[in-house]
Amino acid sequence: MIFVQEFDARSGISNERIREMYFQVAAEWSAIWPSNKFIGLFEHKFVGAGRRFLAMWEMPDFGAFDEWHSDWPGVRERNFVEVENELWQATANLTTRVMDRCEPT
Repeated sequence: MIFVQEFDARSGISNERIREMYFQVAAEWSAIWPSNKFIGLFEHKFVGAGRRFLAMWEMPDFGAFDEWHSDWPGVRERNFVEVENELWQATANLTTRVMDRCEPT
């Protein structure tokens, strides 16, 4: 399964700053939930308007959501929530989705 996050940089926030913040979040996320593998952060360039980003994570299954919820008290102690909140305050139009590969029948 692939967990996808799409978002824009808010006005006044550089693309470089967004990348710095996201990679900081990704490092923490990977340490806390090692079952989730960071595939990459992609920046929309050249075609169309806007400064759009897309992040992709590989998840083992929907059970990863249960893992996230069970670990949030410990995550707060690691300041992950503050790091993540800083990123989300610098972004706009966040959408997330989970996609699953369609296998031939």
